[in-house]
Amino acid sequence: MTLTELRYIVAVARERHFGRAAESCFVSQPTLSVAVKKLEEELGVTLFERGSAEVTLTPAGQKIVEQAQRVLEESARIKEIAAAGRDPLAGPLRLGAIYTIGPYLLPKLIPILRRTAPAMQLHIQENFTHRLAESLKSGEVDVIVIALPFQESGIETRAVYDEPFFVAVPKGHPWERKKRVTSDELTRESLLLLGEGHCFRDQVLEICHAVRSRERNPIARTVEGGSLETIRQMVAGGVGVTVLPATSIGAGGAGDLIRVLPFARPVPVRRVALAWRRSFPRPEAIEALRKAVLACNLPQVEKLQSDKATRFRALHQGPGAFLIPNPWDAGSARILAGLGFQALATSSGACAGTLGRRDGKVKREEALAHARAIVMATDLPVSADLEKGFGDAPAAAAETIRLAAEVGLVGGSIEDATGDKDRPLYDLEHASERVAAAARAARALPFAFTLTARTENFLRGKPDLQDTIKRLQAFEKAGADVLMAPGLPDLAAVRAVCAAVTKPVNFMAGIKGKSFGVAELQEAGVRRISFATSLYRAAMSGLLEAAREVNEKGSFGYLERSLTTPELNSFMEN
Repeated sequence: MTLTELRYIVAVARERHFGRAAESCFVSQPTLSVAVKKLEEELGVTLFERGSAEVTLTPAGQKIVEQAQRVLEESARIKEIAAAGRDPLAGPLRLGAIYTIGPYLLPKLIPILRRTAPAMQLHIQENFTHRLAESLKSGEVDVIVIALPFQESGIETRAVYDEPFFVAVPKGHPWERKKRVTSDELTRESLLLLGEGHCFRDQVLEICHAVRSRERNPIARTVEGGSLETIRQMVAGGVGVTVLPATSIGAGGAGDLIRVLPFARPVPVRRVALAWRRSFPRPEAIEALRKAVLACNLPQVEKLQSDKATRFRALHQGPGAFLIPNPWDAGSARILAGLGFQALATSSGACAGTLGRRDGKVKREEALAHARAIVMATDLPVSADLEKGFGDAPAAAAETIRLAAEVGLVGGSIEDATGDKDRPLYDLEHASERVAAAARAARALPFAFTLTARTENFLRGKPDLQDTIKRLQAFEKAGADVLMAPGLPDLAAVRAVCAAVTKPVNFMAGIKGKSFGVAELQEAGVRRISFATSLYRAAMSGLLEAAREVNEKGSFGYLERSLTTPELNSFMEN
């Protein structure tokens, strides 16, 4: 027997028709039929039952075709392994995507992959999940983009992003001015759904579980459509309401005839993932695809916190120190990401400044909204300056950590400053209890939230190095992942702090005379260097200088030193 004969019987089994199988193999039907018959004679068994309308596999044929597929796949691996040895990002990558993801992801994904992996040609197909699963297992595609859950033997999956759902109603609908819609309200409307076979249909029905309940309003009904675009047009025509994934909202037509409304919390989402065979010999190609998907900046999509959290934790493992700058809004976050920084942090002082206030005068919900804007601006992990946790009690610190995770943060700091000038620091026991409560809240999250505990001795009129070390050691014991003591006076103090604890130490640059070089801080044992409000102050310095020049001199010399609009736009989302 030959590999060609095995390809023929696999094609006949797939197409269930000799003519179509021959076309797919680019041979004449007689050539294919003779080869299949020859193989049957060699094996001494009939592989196919030939009917007038369709060809079906015999029981023995089913087993032989399955083995033939494995043989073909393994033989193809020889070439793939050889190619991967030369360049894993060279050669074709056969990509599948489900119908409700492909049209919205692929137009953004393809240009990115052309830039990042120009030698890796994409061969694309769209289909239902179950069909793509069959193609993946049979080796017809290498990797597929699907919505979880997805469980198949021999298949690896990796979640990439969470995509929220929205409700679409026709213009003039009684709901068009509603702020939020609940799933229960949906069950009382004529709900437009995709037809059978679409996993998105099943996810919508799961949201609106009462759609299938006997108690459902008899006036309401479900109407099916073949695609999201068909359903969008049906909504525009007033046929009913529907649920759309976030990435599909800005696509297609009829935008002025429909209104899109968010769900009430908890907002339903789908988790989108990549799936590939464990035997696939080019993991670098999968990773390049994953990074390209994340770089697409799909609307409303939430990059997975677990992935960001893992990356953030890894940065603390060295070998040297990493820089974590502090943006003050989405635009500055995108600039810093564009410059190549690997993580970002908020600054309570910069946050307050954007609101026209002084540090310490921002409410928790305002600080979290500020952090959320920075989280959504880039794909980088973000840690937040959470001050004292917006409350004195340990429970307040714990609740702040839980809420921080809800807005997409993967790290945050809790400090021991009280905000009271007469009693600037919490006593050590209470400060440690607060850190311990925050640590318990962090450990209860479904990802590795990085908790930083900071003592404010040197900023609050108590420049006592030994007490600072004692506090940091207590915070480490209480469960902090990173330790921080802003305002250390010299490198000797920095070395003493780093030597006294086992967890990574964050050094806060930004104080004149007390901000040392990266190499010096690395040598002292520092693992993370934050910038506090220094970048915000630098930006405001430029603003003041330019405004004063115009106001006092009547000149615009600052324009010669400024970024051009195209230069600035190069950092921003298109």
